[in-house]
Amino acid sequence: MTILDYYKKELIKLKDQPPKKRWEYIWEYYKIHLGVMLLVLVLLIHGIVNICTHKDTVFTGVLINTTLTADSSSFMEDLRDHMDVGKKEQISFSTNIFMTNQSADKAVALQSIMASITIKELDMVTGPAEAFQICAYNASNMFADLRDYMDAAQLEKHAERLYYIDGAILKKLNAPVGTQVDLSQLVYPDPHKPEMMEEPIAVGIDVSDRTEFIAAYFIPEGRHYLGMITNTTRPETVLEFIDYLFP
Repeated sequence: MTILDYYKKELIKLKDQPPKKRWEYIWEYYKIHLGVMLLVLVLLIHGIVNICTHKDTVFTGVLINTTLTADSSSFMEDLRDHMDVGKKEQISFSTNIFMTNQSADKAVALQSIMASITIKELDMVTGPAEAFQICAYNASNMFADLRDYMDAAQLEKHAERLYYIDGAILKKLNAPVGTQVDLSQLVYPDPHKPEMMEEPIAVGIDVSDRTEFIAAYFIPEGRHYLGMITNTTRPETVLEFIDYLFP
């Protein structure tokens, strides 16, 4: 008997059965088949939904010690228009990282940021002066030297805003165990006076007076800085964001 003949015979059996008996018969003999079909259908729908809703991330940032506000959506929409971000693309800013000078807070926050950097999923970090200094000096080479990416016009425009760290101090902090300096005795130089440093590196830019940005993310009063991640795969996008903040 062929498979087709078999199913014809089964249909004849069911034809004269009441609906309840038909269902009991189908469930008894075909429940595994129905389960497999249902599973395939669920997986198919899940795959279609993922394909239809998936968005490519074109720019990412961690905004330390910030909170979303009523202005966040309009700021993001304007930024998307400026960067010509498509419907299937997204910009992702994380506002769930909080950092203070307390050792526990510092360690947890740095680990979270470094995890994103390790898998190359982070383009920039912004933060208040204290947090930015922690990132710049306590995480080896977190930030790129902006002088390697900005052109002459940009460097001239932002000369007074650049945030510097001393590479000589960074080397001491990242020296082999047993040869590191006593952190309690360490004095960090003024980040806006590169002439007072042995090896000045421009790792950030002051964005404290960018009112739209401040309002959109409830950024606390005081100096606030932006830094480009060393291993970002989208340095041009970070520069485009800086240009957006400083039209």
